[in-house]
Amino acid sequence: MRRGRLSGFWLSNRFWLVLFALLAFALRLYRLDFQSLRGDEALSVLYSVRGFTSILNVTTKISPHPPLYYSLLNLWMLLVGRSEFSVRFLSLFFGVIAIPLIYVLGKTILQADVGLWAALLMAVNPFQVWFSQDARMYALWVALVLSSSLILLRALQEDRRLLWIAYIVSMAFALYVYYYTIFILLFQNIFILLYRRRYRGLLGQWFAVQAAIGLLHLPWLVLGLSQIRTYGGSGSSPDLWAMLQRSIAAFSLGPTVDSKVARVLVIFFSLLLLLGLWRAWREHRSASVLLGLFMLVPMAALFFVSRRRAIYSERYLIATAPAYYLAYANGLALFEGTKGRRVLVGLSLSFIVATNAYSLGNYFFVPRYAKSPDWRSLASHMEASVQEGEIVIQNHRDQSFLYYYEGQAPLIVLPLGTPPKFKATGKRLERIAARYQRIWFLPDEVGSWDPRGFVESWLKAHGQLVDEEEVAGFRLAVYLPSLVSLEEIDHPLSFQLGEGVSLIGYNLSPDDDPLRPGGSLHLTLYWQALTPMQKDYTVFTHLIDEEGQIWAQKDNPPLGGARPTSLWYEGEIIKDEYELVVKEGTPPGEYRLEVGMYLLSTGERLPLLAAQGHPSGDSVLLEGIEIVAPR
Repeated sequence: MRRGRLSGFWLSNRFWLVLFALLAFALRLYRLDFQSLRGDEALSVLYSVRGFTSILNVTTKISPHPPLYYSLLNLWMLLVGRSEFSVRFLSLFFGVIAIPLIYVLGKTILQADVGLWAALLMAVNPFQVWFSQDARMYALWVALVLSSSLILLRALQEDRRLLWIAYIVSMAFALYVYYYTIFILLFQNIFILLYRRRYRGLLGQWFAVQAAIGLLHLPWLVLGLSQIRTYGGSGSSPDLWAMLQRSIAAFSLGPTVDSKVARVLVIFFSLLLLLGLWRAWREHRSASVLLGLFMLVPMAALFFVSRRRAIYSERYLIATAPAYYLAYANGLALFEGTKGRRVLVGLSLSFIVATNAYSLGNYFFVPRYAKSPDWRSLASHMEASVQEGEIVIQNHRDQSFLYYYEGQAPLIVLPLGTPPKFKATGKRLERIAARYQRIWFLPDEVGSWDPRGFVESWLKAHGQLVDEEEVAGFRLAVYLPSLVSLEEIDHPLSFQLGEGVSLIGYNLSPDDDPLRPGGSLHLTLYWQALTPMQKDYTVFTHLIDEEGQIWAQKDNPPLGGARPTSLWYEGEIIKDEYELVVKEGTPPGEYRLEVGMYLLSTGERLPLLAAQGHPSGDSVLLEGIEIVAPR
C-alpha cells in the first residue's frame, strides 16, 4: 500500500481519507435539523412531495431548475419521510461522498498528498457544510461534477466504451440537476481543444460523446425552454473582478463571515491559490490549465450571461469550488519537505482551520447568521392561537411557513400575481372578510412580493386592528373585518372627481349640538374607485364661510396614508374618516363643508365632473353647518 508523507510511516492514505470523511459526516450531521427550513428548502419539499407529474409542471412553469433533484427527493421522502432531518440528510450524503471524490481527483491530476489535503479542506469547509445541510440540489451537483470529471480523465487515459458511457450518463444527470452544468461542459471542451494534439485520436469519440449528452438533454430543453427564456434571475450582476472576489471569499470562508472581515482573510486564500496554481504550472502544467479553466471558464460564462439577467450568486458556482480546494491543497504541499517548510504547513493549516471554525461557529450558534427565521415557533404559536372561523393570510413569498403550519384555520397567500393584481386580490379579500370572523396577518416586512403593502393597507381600510405582537421575530397582526355597507351612509351622493374616483356619500356628527368655536366635527367620507389611479392624491376637508375663508381644515391621504389612492382597485369602496376642529374665534353663522382631492406635489385638484363629463369646479360642497357663539 502506498504511504503518503502526510500519513507518517505507518498510517495509509486510506486511513486519513476515511478519517476526513468521518469528520465531514460529523460536521454535516451536527445540528442538521436545528434551524428551520429556509424558503428554498421548503419549496424543494413542497414541489417534490406531490409526485412526478407535479414536479414536471413546476419545473416547466415555475421553478428555474430541472426536475432530477426534485424527483430524487420525492423518492427519498417516500422512504424516510419529510422531516427537516430527513430531507436535509439527502444533501448530507452527497456532501460526504464528495470527500473521497475530490481526493481521487487530486491524486489523478496532481498527487496523492494533494488529494488528501483537498479532502481535509473540503471536509471542514463552511460553504460545503452549509449546503450539505440544505435541502437543495447543490451538494448533489458538486458530487456529480466531481464524478463526471474523474470519469472523463479516466476515459481520456483508457479510451474504454464503458467509461465514455458513464461520463455521458453523469453529465446528463448533472444537466438534469442544474442548468449551469452547461458551463462545466464548456470548460471541459475548451480543455480538450487546448490539448487536442494529446487527444488527437480521441477527438472523434469526444464529439460523439458531446452529441450524445446533447441528445439526452434535448427533451428537457424542449419542455423547459419557456422557463429558461423567461427567468429573470434572483441573484446579481457584478463585474468580473467582484465576482471572483466574492467567489473566493464564499468558497474559502462560507456565507457566515462579516464581509469586512472576509475581505481581509481572503488575502491569505488568494495567495495560497496563486501558489498552488504556480506549483501546478511548474510541475503538472496540464493540471494547472485544467484547474484554471475549471475555476474561470464557468465564471466568465456566467459573467457574460449575467449582463442581461441577475443570475450570479456564489452558490451558483459551487460545483467549481473543488478546483479552489485542489489549488489550496497544492499550495500547502509546496511547503512540505524541510522542518521550516513543515512549520509553514502547520501555520497555514492552522489559519485555515481557525477561520473555518470561526465561520462554522457563526453558522451553528449565532442567530444573526441563521439560514432561516424560527418558522417552527411561529407555526406552533399560531396553531395554538388560531380558532375555527378564522383565517391566516401570509403576505410574503417564503414557503417555509406553508411547510410548518398545520393549524385548523385555512392559510392563504396574498397578494395574487407578480406584480400584485390589485383588483383580483381586493375581491379575494372582500370574500374573506365576508366569511371569516378574524384575520391573522403575517406581513411582508422585506417588501419583496408586496412592495406597496397592498394587503396590509386593505386590512387597515376594511378592518379593525385588535392585536399586534412579535412572535419568534415575526410581526403578527389580527384584524376584525368590517366591510362597508351602503346602508350605513347617512347622506348618499354621486359626485365624480376626475376619471378615477366618486364621492358616494358621507356621514357627519359634531361633538356638540349646536357646534361652537373650539368644537370638532367628525366627518366620514365614502369614496368609490372607478378605475385604477396611478397617482397618490391627498384629500382636503374644509369648513368655509360664504367668502370661502377656511375656519376648520384637515388634509391628508385617505385613511391617514394607510390606503393611498394608487392602491385602489375598480369598484372598491373606501371609508375615510376626518376630525375637523373649529378655530377659536370663529364668528357665529352658517358654514359649508368643502371636500375634494389634490396632488400634494403640485397642488392641482381633481376636477369635479358634471353628468356629461365636463368640469364643474374642483370641490364638492356638503350640507350647511351652523356655528353658534361660545357660552
